[in-house]
Amino acid sequence: MKREIALIQDELDKAVVTLRRQTGAFITHVSDFCEITLLDKDGAFRMLRKLLNVDPEKLRYDRLKYDVLTDKYLVGSALEAHRDYLVIDDYHTRILTVREEPAQSWPLILQELYQVQATSLLR
Repeated sequence: MKREIALIQDELDKAVVTLRRQTGAFITHVSDFCEITLLDKDGAFRMLRKLLNVDPEKLRYDRLKYDVLTDKYLVGSALEAHRDYLVIDDYHTRILTVREEPAQSWPLILQELYQVQATSLLR
């Protein structure tokens, strides 16, 4: 049993090293055209909670309580799916999607999306 635990721990350590290496490479590649901040687990939880909950009242509980079942504590908003839109709490939401993949890709390919008029609740 101890040997199995040691093997699993070794695999986890290797995965962490790989993830950190790939994260560093990603930050290096995109740092020319956008600012990236690597967050700790509490900061990442707060950012994801803001992303998944549009009602500002839901953000009052933005502290990570446990290291397990994080997905359960991320979402605090009720979701209703309708044919043409979603209702998240009492907010009617439309989702922008890309219907077809572009034939080519380059940095800031979707830059025109910055000009779309929308209400932002993330602060």
